[in-house]
Amino acid sequence: MFIRHNVMTLIYQLPRDSLQESNSAMNRAVILTESLIKIVTAYRQFGNRNEAGGILLGRMWPGRSVIEIASTPGQGDKSGRYFFERDSLRAQHIIKTVWQESKGEINYFGEWHTHPEPHPCPSLRDRAMMTEMFDGTISHQGALFLLIIGTCSLWLGQRDENGLQALERVTT
Repeated sequence: MFIRHNVMTLIYQLPRDSLQESNSAMNRAVILTESLIKIVTAYRQFGNRNEAGGILLGRMWPGRSVIEIASTPGQGDKSGRYFFERDSLRAQHIIKTVWQESKGEINYFGEWHTHPEPHPCPSLRDRAMMTEMFDGTISHQGALFLLIIGTCSLWLGQRDENGLQALERVTT
């Protein structure tokens, strides 16, 4: 149903020129766990595979947000070569279950899905979805994340009051 993760590896942040401009609570490091990356990249769209996706959940800490859980595609999801629509009832059940099991520490952080291109970027449909999600979601961290998995790389962005912005990978 969902996968839990512990090891931290990839770190992202807003581009330097955006850090002062944004009032978002997300002026912090965003950490994707190694095992989360392994799970979502297993769904890369090689050959004629359909898009896949799910939800992202994580914890907020002082100065950083850790995205540590990704739901995997389920029976109620709909997908094709160029679209993915998740089963919202199943997603809400996962969010509620994880939130209760974690005693409110783990929250909904956003969405992930694949694109059939080497270096993905959000489509107009992705941008519209994130605006709709941001406007309709009570977010404790002030932003929602979108993770897009391409065949060679990934794209991570955050949707906050300033729109959808790409996050930059921080080299460690």
